[in-house]
Formats: sequence, structure tokens, C-alpha cells
Amino acid sequence: MTMTEVVQGKQRLSEYMTNLFTAFPELTLTVTNLIAAEGQAWVEWCVEGINQGRFLNTAPTHQRVTFRGASVLEVREGKVVQERRYWDAQNLMQQLRDGRNAPATA
Repeated sequence: MTMTEVVQGKQRLSEYMTNLFTAFPELTLTVTNLIAAEGQAWVEWCVEGINQGRFLNTAPTHQRVTFRGASVLEVREGKVVQERRYWDAQNLMQQLRDGRNAPATA
């Protein structure tokens, strides 16, 4: 798993989510804003969790992290067919490296 890889297909999505929840087993995502229109949705979110497993080739830090982001979803027949996610990965890695919560930015 890298910060820039494209995750496509059910198998890759399953692997990505397994890696994420191995690194952050009690991860919580809170939707802070949602706008939906025909075939699209825009979601702002906040994620919190404790790093308890390997993440992006980094050993577990056991640090609590908080970061914000946004997703643009394409929806067809009631199903999400594409998501483009925007978040500050540098902020997350700084929190893990420094052992403290850095200011979360979207």
C-alpha cells in the first residue's frame, strides 16, 4: 500500500482495507459534511485511530492520529463506482513520526 496507488477492483480494495485495518484496527471515520446530487456525492470526513500495525512500510508507533479529508463519489444505480479521495498524507506521517497529533487539515 502506498499513498498514491490506484486501488481498482474488489480484490485490490479488499487488500487495501485489510492493510488499513491491520495498521489501525479501531479506526473511526466521521462524516462532517455531505452534499449529494444526481450521480455524485461530496463527502468531508475526519478519521481517528491508534497505529497498532505496519503502515506504509513504517513500524507501528502506537500513536493516536487524527486527520481530515474529502471524497468525491460517482454513484450509479445506488452503488459507488468510483471514489477520488483527497487528504493530507504528510500530516498523518508527521503525527506518526512525532508521536503527537499535528493540526488536522483537509
